[in-house]
Amino acid sequence: MQSVIPIAIVGCLIIIDILSGIAKGLKTGTFKSSAMREGMFSKFSELFLCCFMYGLRYALPYIGVHTTIPFVEMTTAYIGVMEISSVFENLGSINPAISKFLEGIFDEFKKGEKK
Repeated sequence: MQSVIPIAIVGCLIIIDILSGIAKGLKTGTFKSSAMREGMFSKFSELFLCCFMYGLRYALPYIGVHTTIPFVEMTTAYIGVMEISSVFENLGSINPAISKFLEGIFDEFKKGEKK
């Protein structure tokens, strides 16, 4: 049950990304249903991949493949980072002040990595 939590978190991030994308489209006047439809297919494929990896984790031992590779965690981490960056991008388009704020945070983060 606990390995479903990362998939649920990705689902929440996807919903937040969709809502922020809609808000961005409405604010900038670039909202198009065709673009939203394409985005929904993309989001569906991300969730499908997470569910597939979840199933893979439990199916592989039944066919004699034993591995400790964290399929679900790797997949959800990658998709989660993509969704978070997309939300940041959308929010920056909606409100440029947020973009400046986030740039400051990432600049400080980069300085810390160089030390």
